[in-house]
Amino acid sequence: MAGRMHHCSELLVSQLSTTSVSLSVRHNWSPCLRLPPLVLVRNCSSSTKDTNRIDKQQSDEFDTVHNAVSTNFVKLEKIQREVKGLRADLRRLTAMLEQDFAGDGVRGRKSIAGAAPLTEVDQVSASRSSLQGAPSLVETTTTEPGPETDEVFRRVEIRPSVKTARLQPTHISEIGHSTLAHLALQGNHFAHRERMIREIMSVDNVNWEEAHETLEKMDLYKERNYWWVTMPYRIGICVATACGVASIAMVFHPRVAFWYGTEIAGEDLPYTDKDVNDMTINQVGTWTWSWMEPMIGTASFVLLCAQFMRGQLIKLQMKTFLEIMESRKANKLATQFMKYDKSMVRTWAKPLPRANISFFPIYERTTGIRGPSSGL
Repeated sequence: MAGRMHHCSELLVSQLSTTSVSLSVRHNWSPCLRLPPLVLVRNCSSSTKDTNRIDKQQSDEFDTVHNAVSTNFVKLEKIQREVKGLRADLRRLTAMLEQDFAGDGVRGRKSIAGAAPLTEVDQVSASRSSLQGAPSLVETTTTEPGPETDEVFRRVEIRPSVKTARLQPTHISEIGHSTLAHLALQGNHFAHRERMIREIMSVDNVNWEEAHETLEKMDLYKERNYWWVTMPYRIGICVATACGVASIAMVFHPRVAFWYGTEIAGEDLPYTDKDVNDMTINQVGTWTWSWMEPMIGTASFVLLCAQFMRGQLIKLQMKTFLEIMESRKANKLATQFMKYDKSMVRTWAKPLPRANISFFPIYERTTGIRGPSSGL
């Protein structure tokens, strides 16, 4: 029995030795050839663990790299979309700028005596704009004008093409942001209105037509006190008109002058033997001027002093009555509609609406979707 067990152990040891040799040959484990069989088994198991750990690390590194590549790929797609949008904006901007520079140079070019006809390349080049690398507007030639040649320097006459003419803006809404900003800085109210409409579009995410609904509500709110604000000016117009007409009548009209002179001024006629109706206009004016001159002169001097005072207030950068009321109106509107840009709201709200010949205002909400005429 013991001999049989000894024989089995020898077979097991020989089999393990054979397995270790085959593994060392396959995996180039030369150090394992000098190890005992049991140590070899332990080393092989530890090598398997190390291999699994390395494979796990490599898998983690691969996942990390894959996630980074995926993230960068998403960013790259986003950048590509932005680049496409910038290209589209650049094409539109180029088309807008071409309306100022592009023209049909071939049609308007003056013919040069003795010169060769224009080639197809020259015709294309002449019709291009300066943004596309068009040549100079002056014909350049190396031949000096003289008796031997009829070639002379002639300036190219640029004529707009039909395509260029169709790009011409016909409404202020077709003007770009930069041009509108320049016009707004110059105090153009129509530019202020268009910038206000675009501010409503960007904040409320609505189109140009729908933005007018909010603009009408804002116009209705800002002109609530229009009649109170303009009342002093309307009274001033009426009083100035009445005083101007009354002064003419009191100086030159015989019956009015006689009534005022005898009843109020206490003056008698200069000619006792004449009736006031027999006096000429000049005689009546000479008679009435003795008491009308102090009143008219004093009133004129008061107005002159008031105008001088107003000029000094303006030099001190002080606001006039109208400017104070306009600022209050603009501040109230900006407070009521706080979600829009305060500067745009105040700048648009300050000016008073135009008045027609009957002194009634022409509100912007009554001018339709195109608004008041801007001169375009």
